[in-house]
Amino acid sequence: MERRPRTPRIVWVVPALALAVGAAACTGDDAGGVMRAGSAEGLVWRLGPPASAASEDTAAATARPDEIYYDLTAYEWYRRGEPLIAGDLAFQPDGVPLPVSFDSLRRAGNYQGVDYYVRRDLSGPLDTLFVPVFDDYWQPFLPVGPAPAANPAARPQPASSGP
Repeated sequence: MERRPRTPRIVWVVPALALAVGAAACTGDDAGGVMRAGSAEGLVWRLGPPASAASEDTAAATARPDEIYYDLTAYEWYRRGEPLIAGDLAFQPDGVPLPVSFDSLRRAGNYQGVDYYVRRDLSGPLDTLFVPVFDDYWQPFLPVGPAPAANPAARPQPASSGP
């Protein structure tokens, strides 16, 4: 009695799995009520605007700051550990860069070549400054006290008469 060779199980499992996934995608809604990609509306909802809208203006990029400071150590004041001065307050970096939406911020000023931003809805005193250090990541700077007074110019000493 001769045995016939067995077909590997993977040959049957992969097509069955593909059919099951395809059938589930065509049902419309899942248990959480989220539309699936089984209809044209589902594709638009999942993937964003239709392809025709994307081809209308490919030059429109996402909003981002004019400059991103990938390496703040290129600035002497930062290398020396000096604070960023905004108004009458001194600010120091705090923690690690955070993901923040550019649309939620507005440019508030520039300190020795570095633009800093504040929250768009801020109307009171500055509580946190943000410096863009990577795409969509911002280094927060928190106030550490009043801005240091500027060094007054050295006054000439009057000539003393001899003893």
